[in-house]
Amino acid sequence: SGNNRLVLLQMQENALHWVQVLGEGGDAPGQFHEPSGVAMDSQGRIYVADSGNNRVQVFSPDGVFVRTFGGNPNANNSMARPGAIAVVDPDEPYAAEADGSVYVIDQDRGRIQRFNLQGQFLGQLTAADLGRASVHFDSLALDYFDNVWVTDREACQILKFDQHLQWVDSWGKPGDEDGCLDGPRGIAIVRHYGQVLVLERQSAQYLWVGSDIRDIKFSPQLDPDRGLLARLDYRVTERAWVDAWVEDP
Repeated sequence: SGNNRLVLLQMQENALHWVQVLGEGGDAPGQFHEPSGVAMDSQGRIYVADSGNNRVQVFSPDGVFVRTFGGNPNANNSMARPGAIAVVDPDEPYAAEADGSVYVIDQDRGRIQRFNLQGQFLGQLTAADLGRASVHFDSLALDYFDNVWVTDREACQILKFDQHLQWVDSWGKPGDEDGCLDGPRGIAIVRHYGQVLVLERQSAQYLWVGSDIRDIKFSPQLDPDRGLLARLDYRVTERAWVDAWVEDP
C-alpha cells in the first residue's frame, strides 16, 4: 500500500523470488493510491482493490490494464476505500455454479458489496443486516459452492454467506480454546478440497469445510387421513445429503 504498487513474487526452491512490479502512484488507469487487496480469477486476470482511489482495477495476466469500476461516487457501484477482494469467474473449474462475481469489503470494513465481472452492482451487506451495531470485516474467501466466508475481527468470528450475501452461519468467539478466535484477519480456502486457513492475531488455524445441522425442531402434526405425523425442521450450513431415522423408544 505504501509504495502504491503490486509486487509479483514466485516460489522457487522454497524461497520467494522477486519477479516484477505493477503500477505506480496516481489516479490514472494502471496507477494506484494505497492498494490494499488483490485477487485472481481462473484465467489469471488480476483484480486490485485500489483503496485510495475508491475503485477496483482489473489487469490481464501479464499486467496490462483492462478496466476499472467503482470510481464514480454518484454511481450505484461506488465504493468507499475498498479493502479485501475475492473473485470467481464462470470458467473456474472448482466452482459448482459460478456465474461470475466480485466481492469487495469497503466502508471502513463495515460493508460487503457484490458486483459482476464488469462492475455492475448486484447487492450488499452491512452490520444492520446482521442485527449488529458494527462489524469489522477483515478478509473474505469463496468455497466450492461460492459461499462467502468472512472474518469479523470485532466479534472474533467467521461468518458464512451464500453467493447472494444471505447469512448462512457464524462460528467462533473471543478466546484461545477450541472453537475460539483471536482477532481473525486473513482467510483462504482451497476450493477443490475444502481446507480453510484463518490468520489470527498471533497464530493461525487450520479448518475444514463441513456440514452442520442447526436449529432442529420436532413437532407432531395431525393429518386427517394418515393420523399423527412427525415434522422435522432444521437448517444445514452446507449442501449435504441428510438421512433421518425415526425410532420408537
